Amino acid sequence: MSGKSMMITPRGKVALQASGTEEAVLTLDISREDVIAARRSFAIFRDRRPEVYSVIAAPVEKLLEQ
Repeated sequence: MSGKSMMITPRGKVALQASGTEEAVLTLDISREDVIAARRSFAIFRDRRPEVYSVIAAPVEKLLEQ
């Protein structure tokens, strides 16, 4: 078998990993609060620069008008 399936926590740590040699069904309970806390800790909005993306986010028709 291949694949080496794994389950990752909202913080990016490997919680469970299949052996890769046998069939397995993995389950993991993750609390909603853990997911929310992890998402809040991402600094994506701090580094966001929408003025840079305006050209690539514009509809194609608008770009052709220029």
